[in-house]
Amino acid sequence: MERVRNVLQSLSEVNKAPEIYFERFLAVNWSGVVGPRLGGQTRSGPLHSGCLTVYVRSSVWCRQLRGLEGEFVSRIRSELGRPVVQEVKLLAAPERFRRPGNDHRSKPEPPAGDESSVAEGPAIRNDGLRRQFVRTRLEHHRLWQRWQK
Repeated sequence: MERVRNVLQSLSEVNKAPEIYFERFLAVNWSGVVGPRLGGQTRSGPLHSGCLTVYVRSSVWCRQLRGLEGEFVSRIRSELGRPVVQEVKLLAAPERFRRPGNDHRSKPEPPAGDESSVAEGPAIRNDGLRRQFVRTRLEHHRLWQRWQK
């Protein structure tokens, strides 16, 4: 980890390394940066203009960690050796902590209408948004059908 930190430091000194390098480093080494207890309850998220989003397992933990944002910043700064992160934003996001195959979700809501209601898609002018709408609607129908079995 020391070598990775040295490489990141040299990159940031020479040609201003993109934040994505630091973001990935924090994502991979998060528990080592903040400690195992906090690492079990938090995940690093996107880093944008010096502001790191930290996902928290629950709203209860999020409330407990409010006011400790400065501690996160100082731990990250000491780990990276650079003031890459100036601010931490805590966000309760329990969905970031679910394990694949460990599905604790409740039964989905029934879809509004039938699959033919996907015909609403053409009313959306933006191509990307329309494709996403149709994909999401079809996936909702498939999910509902699986729950019905």
